[in-house]
Amino acid sequence: MNHILNKKRQLFVAYPWKEKKALYDEILSNFTNEWDIRHGKDVTKADESSSEIEMFRNRNKLLYDVFVSGIEKCEVFIADLTGANANVMLELGIAMKLSKNVLLVSSDDPHNLPFDIKGFEVNKYTNKAELSKIIENQLRLFLRIKSRSTFKLSGSFV
Repeated sequence: MNHILNKKRQLFVAYPWKEKKALYDEILSNFTNEWDIRHGKDVTKADESSSEIEMFRNRNKLLYDVFVSGIEKCEVFIADLTGANANVMLELGIAMKLSKNVLLVSSDDPHNLPFDIKGFEVNKYTNKAELSKIIENQLRLFLRIKSRSTFKLSGSFV
């Protein structure tokens, strides 16, 4: 039972790979104590050896299958909509279909996003500090909500 209580949360992050990888590599490393993070084909965990093992196991899988598996496992899905990247939009569609908790961020003006995304809240950021703070606040809120919704065992068992 203790193992279940100490299990890390699962996070999937989709972003425009070429433009934002360095930014997200830096930001996501701050969350590995509480989260196992999948982004693209990469896996970021506090235990680097576990990350390497998972990436090794995925090396011969189709990238699409790796994404879908990661999205299915995640509790929170973050999509950076900057540039309306086609891959990010595909991954977002998968996450939405699976009813994942979705956080949308963008360095672009949210009014310039595709029409079918405009109905959702998009958190605009202009720099790394703002993006990191948005992610931190939203993940903290998610954990608070999860801790309130879990039941507490009380009384005795017969």
